[in-house]
Amino acid sequence: MLTNNLKIKLKNIPLGRLGQPQDVASLLAFLASNDADYITGSTFFVDGRLLWNYQQQ
Repeated sequence: MLTNNLKIKLKNIPLGRLGQPQDVASLLAFLASNDADYITGSTFFVDGRLLWNYQQQ
């Protein structure tokens, strides 16, 4: 069961859920693949778009 505090925080995450280890692992697998061989000097946020939609509580 979700606490009220967690429900409020989830409203700020456009994807509506907390991140899971698999979310980060998927990005790492992509970056380690040949499909990412032209990517340099980038920052990737694995946050369900929280930073884009973040509002101070």
